[in-house]
Amino acid sequence: MEDCVDDSDWNIIEEDLEGLGPLHGEGFRPVIATVTENNGTWQVSELWLGEYGECER
Repeated sequence: MEDCVDDSDWNIIEEDLEGLGPLHGEGFRPVIATVTENNGTWQVSELWLGEYGECER
């Protein structure tokens, strides 16, 4: 599956970044996911997040 995702409203929580305050996504970026069907449910087996600004919308 390929899509362009807007993560500007996402709150990013990273334990390694403690003390930096809340972080947010930066906007649109391409996403490619490999999904498989397993017992009637879809599961993501691979996920690739592209660089910001690379979406072809």
